[in-house]
Amino acid sequence: MAGDFHLALAPGATGAFVADRFVLVAPAKRFQIKDLSSGLALALATLATTGGMAQVLADTVRQADGVDGLARFYYCVERFVTLGWVVESVRCGERTIATLEVLSPNFKPTAVGPGDRFLLSRFAFVRRVDDRLALEQPLGHARIVLDDAAAAALVHALARPCSLADLPARVPGLDRSACCAVINLFRRGAFVAPVTSGGHAACDDEDALRSWEFHDLLFHSRSRSGRHEAAVGASLRFSGERAPPPAFRSPHGGLATDLPVPDLARALAQDPPYARVQEGRRSCRRYGDPAIDTQQLGEFLYRVASVRETLSGTFDGPDDPISGEFSVRPYPSGGSLYELEIYPAIANAADLPRGLFHYDARSHALVRLAADEARVAALIAGAAARAGIEPGSAQIVLNITARFERVAWKYESMAYALVLKHVGVLFETMYLVATVQNLAPCAIGSGDSDLFAAATRIDYYAEGLVGEFLLGTRPSD
Repeated sequence: MAGDFHLALAPGATGAFVADRFVLVAPAKRFQIKDLSSGLALALATLATTGGMAQVLADTVRQADGVDGLARFYYCVERFVTLGWVVESVRCGERTIATLEVLSPNFKPTAVGPGDRFLLSRFAFVRRVDDRLALEQPLGHARIVLDDAAAAALVHALARPCSLADLPARVPGLDRSACCAVINLFRRGAFVAPVTSGGHAACDDEDALRSWEFHDLLFHSRSRSGRHEAAVGASLRFSGERAPPPAFRSPHGGLATDLPVPDLARALAQDPPYARVQEGRRSCRRYGDPAIDTQQLGEFLYRVASVRETLSGTFDGPDDPISGEFSVRPYPSGGSLYELEIYPAIANAADLPRGLFHYDARSHALVRLAADEARVAALIAGAAARAGIEPGSAQIVLNITARFERVAWKYESMAYALVLKHVGVLFETMYLVATVQNLAPCAIGSGDSDLFAAATRIDYYAEGLVGEFLLGTRPSD
């Protein structure tokens, strides 16, 4: 069955005639068209009510206004589609096959040029959005709603180079005309491209894109404003649904060991100048003898992450004021949320037993966890291997987790990106404090979050491992 483009107002948009002009209103937007010709007025009236097939609307304008009237009609339609006020769909009879939905005001449709063989971009993916199936990707500012199973079959067919002549055989129920219409819709959203001589999608061969991996580009595009519909920032999206997560995690309940509190007055008087510390900061993967002790670890953790002050406050929410608890610590944290927790895995310390502990930042104490010993050993060995050192030489692995909901309750789209920024500033604080104390610091680029969850039996999705840091005494030579 042949396909054609259908145009309709996007959800939330309305159009009406006010005096001598047509006014299109969308959320937080308003657009007016004056000096309406008779054909354009008829086409806009249809668009504002039932919507209509693009060719039928164009014929209406041409019959009333002549060929010269089509230019203004096409300009208005393209403008409305680009702004997300009008959605384009491919229809076959009464069936809607696929719909292009614009997600940001930065959308610019990709020009539909010549081509016979097409391929899906390697950045494209399919996911469920409410009760619909959608094709999305980080290259553009729109998504394709796969309204009909035939559209999903077409996506499957485009996973390998495919010509327009071949598509009808792979997509039952759509003839070449319908396949061509859907391909053009996909191309306008930058989901498919002609196949190059090397067998790639042309859009994937751009020099700037070749170094991007799928997950990195998707994460980058979705955690910043510009090319998706979700709010970015402090949207407080769960207010009214559940209370803000507490400032501190619930106690683990194991045996607690109080850590010594350093003399900060002495530190202020005797610490080396910042410039010397900054210039002396280096990763160190060799360790001294004796191994790190409680006094050194206690000073390190106190100066890096201890709670200096607890604050309670009320701030404005979307509906009612919201009460929350916050803390003040040595390193910065967005919104004073401090979602990061530190779990020292002791491998070789002068006066601490081997095992996994939680650093209770409020009471400045180490709480021993009843963790799986074999998996804790694997955590230590894995961290050592990633740092390129012998497993038996490691002294302490500081495992850093994030209580994800603490950030996600307040911040939308950027929550995980903010967590990683916090890990970065915590790493830098650790490096500087370790340098002042003449300890051996080394941040690790990756770790096994599943192994940590298995060792601790902490819910992977509620509180997960997001960073690792090796610490020990510095060798004398």
